[in-house]
Amino acid sequence: MHRREVPVRGRGVLRRSRPRVPDGARRHARRPAAIPRPCLLERQPAQLAPRTTAVDSRPPPRGFFTVVWDLFATDTCDYADVVLSAASWLECDDLVVPYFHRCLSAQVKAVEPIGAALPNSEIFRCPAAEIDVPGAPKAVLGEPDESVLAEILDRANVGMSFTELALAGTVWPSSEPVTPFDRDASLAFPTPSGRIELVSEPARRDGHGVIAVPDGDPRPQGRRLRLHSPAAAASLNSMFATDARAAGRGAPTPTSTLSLSLAAADADARGLTAGALARVVSAAGSLALPVRISPDLPAGVALIPKGGWPKLIGGANVNALTTSQPTDMATAQPCTGSRSP
Repeated sequence: MHRREVPVRGRGVLRRSRPRVPDGARRHARRPAAIPRPCLLERQPAQLAPRTTAVDSRPPPRGFFTVVWDLFATDTCDYADVVLSAASWLECDDLVVPYFHRCLSAQVKAVEPIGAALPNSEIFRCPAAEIDVPGAPKAVLGEPDESVLAEILDRANVGMSFTELALAGTVWPSSEPVTPFDRDASLAFPTPSGRIELVSEPARRDGHGVIAVPDGDPRPQGRRLRLHSPAAAASLNSMFATDARAAGRGAPTPTSTLSLSLAAADADARGLTAGALARVVSAAGSLALPVRISPDLPAGVALIPKGGWPKLIGGANVNALTTSQPTDMATAQPCTGSRSP
């Protein structure tokens, strides 16, 4: 693949691939159906997709044209025809809703977006201004952030403006516990009883059993090990993988090397010592990594931290070993899980 460097104002230099749109497609570019145009907003299939080495080596379809918005020059940017700068959460106002609490917090802009970078909401508004969505007036699609934030706070019965919430930091709109599925609420679900069914005849007919039961992979047999890939101690995902300060804390970064952690007993049984190169093989692919002996791992378990950009840590991360498979009831849901056998 031919690559060239493209300066992006405010974000340094991003590398992108040479546009691959053939001349015939260029002449018909005004026809929406002529060229697939995937737009990736801070998504990293080149880093996060299962079997990443297969994704990396597969040639794009003829006429494929890709636009990527991101803060960083990730592996995915290398395969884009156009790279646009996105603003970080430090460069826009927003509301933070925790996963497990019913509170609201203000995310207050610390600095203006750098250069030509735009926050996600503005990125969504740009194409919305150019398309017609049935039943959605352009005034609604182009609603400014201030108006959206005010409406959310009003619906949540917070009783204050965003400016006041920013001074308060975090508030709980209700001091009383809220039952999401109250029996008096007019909620209906697509089940025979209209309720959430723990004992489900339709589930049994679909082959899942009448009652949901825990499921787990069988124990590895022979010399195989169970591979885990949690976040490293200093990282949650791959976003800040270029931050060298995280390298000393175990995160896979350009100044660190991806490693395979083993219990001492498993390393001894395979004749491996600290620093030795071991090849990890799964149904999806393989990786050759230096060994790290860990006193924290039980026997039978191997560990490779997730995250890290393939181009910065030797060409592949742990997702070169993962496969995708549907969840147990995914026939109607596009949700998949990843496993590393």
